[in-house]
Amino acid sequence: MYNTILVTAFFDIGRKHYKNSSRSESTYLEYFKRWARIKNYLVVFCENESLKHEILQIRKNYNLENMTKVIIITNIFSIESDIYNRMKQIEVDEYFLKFRIEKSTPENIAAYNYIMYLKYWFLYKISLEEDTSFEYVAWIDFGFDHGGKLFYDENDWNFELCANHIDKVQLYFISDKLEDRPLFEVIRTVHPDSITGGFLLCPQSVLYQFWNCIKESIYNLLYLGLMDDDQCVLLLASRRNPELFELHQSYWFLAVTYFGGSHMKLNENFLNETNRKRNIFLLVLKKILKTIIGLIKK
Repeated sequence: MYNTILVTAFFDIGRKHYKNSSRSESTYLEYFKRWARIKNYLVVFCENESLKHEILQIRKNYNLENMTKVIIITNIFSIESDIYNRMKQIEVDEYFLKFRIEKSTPENIAAYNYIMYLKYWFLYKISLEEDTSFEYVAWIDFGFDHGGKLFYDENDWNFELCANHIDKVQLYFISDKLEDRPLFEVIRTVHPDSITGGFLLCPQSVLYQFWNCIKESIYNLLYLGLMDDDQCVLLLASRRNPELFELHQSYWFLAVTYFGGSHMKLNENFLNETNRKRNIFLLVLKKILKTIIGLIKK
């Protein structure tokens, strides 16, 4: 039995065409090459044999091919087709599009939100694999740390991520305090970001409960004619079943240092610059909201 296994996935949903966050397939593979040194058993979901070969070769370069399992799913949109079809309806719904303050954002795209939601299906799916036994499972984004944004020394990934004495799903939020606005307001403004979706850790003992909580939460949004990415779904899930989760104030990508990665060197310039941009964004958002409230009063 493994202490902690890692699960990730890479499917090309056309992100290279996104206006605000464009990244190509080759970019994601370069990101993966850095953290693929991690010594945990790793399960990767992808869409074709070519990607499978590249992923296994990268792990083989670090002598970790025997600690790697790649699962091909050729049509991810058939996994939860009802959810995807509902999202596609919302994507073109005039009321939803008017409701969003930010019009050009990946969170308005059905395929993007659907893939983000599938993270938790991937976690649940691996628990059904008879050849994989584990105490904890961690989701880690395929493009984690975006090529060394926070962890500038790629050799620092030569460690095994391990968890102990944890009985709840571990989530991390990046703001000074946990988001407490009504969920419809969080969806309307899209930003600022709250709970991070790039990394989370779940005990095997509560994985099925976690999966059902996520699925129910996504349907709660869809029935209201709303959708968003995994951050918002996690926020809703943690409000619906608070006993299932532990939430910690952290930072983008930093959570991996809590489970054996305390040696990892940090890019302080990235930390400072991200905080500066976030503060500027909050000021702009407050001005926008103030203007809207003024117009309503008139």
